[in-house]
Amino acid sequence: RVAVRAGYPFVVEQRMIDYRVLLWTWRFGNAVLSRQPIAAVQGVELPGEPLWDKLMVGATGGVACDIQLGARTFRLFAVHLSAMGGEPVRVQSARALVAAAAASPWPVVIAGDLNATAPGLPDAVSDSAGANTLAVFDASGRFQRSPPGATAAESQFTYSALLPVRVIDWILIPKSWRFLSYTVDASRISDHRAVVADIAVPAAEP
Repeated sequence: RVAVRAGYPFVVEQRMIDYRVLLWTWRFGNAVLSRQPIAAVQGVELPGEPLWDKLMVGATGGVACDIQLGARTFRLFAVHLSAMGGEPVRVQSARALVAAAAASPWPVVIAGDLNATAPGLPDAVSDSAGANTLAVFDASGRFQRSPPGATAAESQFTYSALLPVRVIDWILIPKSWRFLSYTVDASRISDHRAVVADIAVPAAEP
């Protein structure tokens, strides 16, 4: 419905789990809506997901879409990282996504509910080895994020929508790209607030 009303002709729907009770169906997963052609799509299985997490709330994961911008292509990973599995599972997932980005022939954007907070921000956690999900992306040298450091204004908090106290929803772009704007929308159509970014791509990139 959103795609039709907003004029997005290209839609990818990745359904991770469905609930059905009588005439009601709830579908959970990732979706990509695009005004530009989507040349290829592939599901992304993320490691370390506990079996009980899959049975209770469905497998988290992602979908990779190759989106064409004229003669250019970029690869978008729309992802939802584990909430129930904790930071160890999310760190493993981040490492898998960094490896996938390194193997991609196209520039990579990662966006979605990472269920993870960067070091220094409210409620940031690490695994038993001291690793943090956002720190894994930072250390790869491939991505930039907003907020970029260890501080965030209250207007940048994404969860919860009603009373936002932390940043767990992110758009990660290549280091050579640039955020023209990056805002968090206060709409309450979800339990998370929406992240909206305008991005500039260098003219020299393929």
